[in-house]
Amino acid sequence: MGREDEVAEFSSFVANNQTKMVRLAELLIPEERVISDASTAVVEREIVLRALARLTSRERLVLVLRFYLDLSELEIAAQLKIAPGTVKSAASRALGKLRCDAELLAERVS
Repeated sequence: MGREDEVAEFSSFVANNQTKMVRLAELLIPEERVISDASTAVVEREIVLRALARLTSRERLVLVLRFYLDLSELEIAAQLKIAPGTVKSAASRALGKLRCDAELLAERVS
């Protein structure tokens, strides 16, 4: 199975199952935060998953492909059969929503 097949299969899986990838937490929780125990990690993970669930399916999919699979905007556009500008605006809109998410903001402060 080549990379394109893997990406297509993964993209399909994410789109069909509305899977949220936790790796985005790295963008949302400050680096200087040290997770002191497993229960804190679980709480932070749940907060990130709830924030991701508030995004549209396209926004979630674009973020997963961009930050989890590390695809370029052009690669994502080709996989989703949409314009590169649509990928860029979906990612920007999604990250903007996450930056303003009240639950994530509260977690950053605590």
